[in-house]
Amino acid sequence: MLDRIAGALVPGGDLVLVHWRQWPAEAPADAAAVHARVLADDRFDTLVEHTDQQFLLHVVRRR
Repeated sequence: MLDRIAGALVPGGDLVLVHWRQWPAEAPADAAAVHARVLADDRFDTLVEHTDQQFLLHVVRRR
């Protein structure tokens, strides 16, 4: 999925990731794992990071 997202964004394009921490047990991945994969990807630079007990929010920019 990350390849599709990165391919859809032009260099300089921004992606907003927001996940509620109360991720359903039946979901294929939890919110923190999804964010960690995007943040670790060399194709993106983190612009904004907000985490609290309710949700995770990141804005990343395509390199």
